[in-house]
Order: sequence, then C-alpha cells, then structure tokens
Amino acid sequence: MGVPETYDIDEQDLSKKYKDLQKFLHPDKFTNRDKKEHEISEEYSSLVNEAYKTLLEPLARGIYMLQLQGHDILENTEEDQVFLMEIMEKNEEVENAETEEEIMILNQENKKIIKDLQQKLSKAFFNGDLESVIKLLSKMKYYTSIDSQIQAVIRNKGIIR
Repeated sequence: MGVPETYDIDEQDLSKKYKDLQKFLHPDKFTNRDKKEHEISEEYSSLVNEAYKTLLEPLARGIYMLQLQGHDILENTEEDQVFLMEIMEKNEEVENAETEEEIMILNQENKKIIKDLQQKLSKAFFNGDLESVIKLLSKMKYYTSIDSQIQAVIRNKGIIR
C-alpha cells in the first residue's frame, strides 16, 4: 500500500493511497482488455481492498503487524481471571442496557478503553516489546467484540447520534 510499517497510521494518507491504487487497478478499467488482464486486475483490486480494510481497523492492523514479525495471538485459556470477570460483567451490562443513555455511556467507556489500548500498542510496537503487544492485542480482541455488541444494540434500538 506504500505506507510506513508503523502501528500509528495516517488514515488520510492510507485512504489516498488506496484510492490511487484502485484508480489504476479497478476491474472496470480493464473491461475492454483481454480476459487474463481483467482477471489479474480483479485479483489485485481485491488484494488492495483487503489490505486497506486490514490497515484501517486497529485490531486487524495490530495482528497483521505481529504476524509480520512471525508471531500470532494464541487463544489463551489462562487469561487473567480478574480480566475475564471484567469482560463477562461488561457483556452483561451491554445485554441489560435498556435505555439510550445506558448504552451510550457503555459505548463511550468502551471506546475510551480501546483508544487507551491503541496508545499502549503503539508504544509496545515502537519499543519492540512483542510480549506486551500480544497481551494488549488479546485484550483488544475482547473489547472490540464488546464494541460490536454495543453497535448492534445501537442499531437495533434505532439510536441516532
């Protein structure tokens, strides 16, 4: 994609590079070309789309960067029990939220936690502290899942903000 290999990504720069690549690679540009060229443009356009989605989303970007360094997040059944209890409680809070105010407070709190995790991840990547990166990404997975649940509740309740 032509962007620096860093966790802190300039989303505007990424978006511009994505659009520039798609202007060149999009299959619509190859409709009058032979079948092979059209297939190649479809393949590369798809790869650019996938790369863009991965780099744009903080959790996916972190996992990708970790994989570039030869590591994965393992499903750790020995997670900190206190942390797992917190996650279970957060899930229950989301499930039990009935008012718009309750869900929006949970949304704000969760977004703040994710932003804090992103800042810590940035520092851990910068310092080459892969042990911390793995732990932080593992936590981010849980909070990103909670965010998805919150966004589903917001949509289902028709909350517009």
